[in-house]
Amino acid sequence: MRFRYYFLSAPLALLLSCGKGGGGEEAAVAFAQNPMFITAESTVHDCGLVCNASWEASSRDGWVTVLTESGKAGDPLKIRVSANKDEGDRNASIKVTAGKAGKVLQIVQYGNAASGFVSETKVNLDTFGKSTYISVNAEGGWNFTDPACEWLHLEKKNTSALVISGEVNFTGRARSAAFKVRSDDGVMEADITVTQQFSNEKFHASTEYGRRLVYAMGSYIQGVSKDTFTTLTDGVTSFEMSCTLKDDFGGDTQALNRNVYLLAVDMTKATVLATLPDDDDAKIHNRQLVLNQLKALQQKRTNITVWGGTNGDFFGDSTGELVLQGILYRKGVCLKSDF
Repeated sequence: MRFRYYFLSAPLALLLSCGKGGGGEEAAVAFAQNPMFITAESTVHDCGLVCNASWEASSRDGWVTVLTESGKAGDPLKIRVSANKDEGDRNASIKVTAGKAGKVLQIVQYGNAASGFVSETKVNLDTFGKSTYISVNAEGGWNFTDPACEWLHLEKKNTSALVISGEVNFTGRARSAAFKVRSDDGVMEADITVTQQFSNEKFHASTEYGRRLVYAMGSYIQGVSKDTFTTLTDGVTSFEMSCTLKDDFGGDTQALNRNVYLLAVDMTKATVLATLPDDDDAKIHNRQLVLNQLKALQQKRTNITVWGGTNGDFFGDSTGELVLQGILYRKGVCLKSDF
């Protein structure tokens, strides 16, 4: 009996932004300040573009007009913004490309109430935690308190910007956190509340563990029909998923139905043992269903409780005899020392 093992892995793609500059070097795009903060009035601005190649610029935000939609290395990028008549700040973005290189400039325009300490006190994040900014108006400097949760991250970008970002929300529900922004002189203080939404549209799964697996696997898992996560005992949990998986193994090009089984073990509360057919060292060359091996292990070692198991190695045929491929130690004794 031969055992086949399938290892599911999601490739890591490194996206390189590159092109060619005027001197043959790689094209590069940067900005003097990103994000760029501007006043509420209707004005023309130089975006502080630094680029060593021919470039093109565009914006999808109606209140921003790109005056120089293209240029050569060293040319300035200029925009016109309309007046912001609202009290709150607003955000826009400008995309600049140079060959294969690209960069997005974030623009924050102050509202008419920009004389206030912070631009917003209620911040919303989507399921995937896309970063956003709030502006802080404090001449003498400012700081922020720890939000006291692992999923929310804050970064002081410059003297006027606080970056707020969240981790992917796998919980199955919306969640919120709060922190304070204070001026260094203690005169001004604002309470900020961040709410992160949850949508299961791209996860498909019904459990947090399942959502994490689907997200980590990228486009491999096309859909989930059922997933369960069960605590078997303290330190041992079981996960099962029925899904449609496009893995391309063996030349498969269509999504196929697959079942995934995982055991998560806290090694401070449980342990992993090696066993053999009938839990017998002498049967190292025999074959037996794993379920029956686990039953034999439980019967012969009554001082332990068996919660589950999995295949541990490959077997191969050698002159008609089943041969364990890898090294095997049991109870501190080496039964096979070569691979």
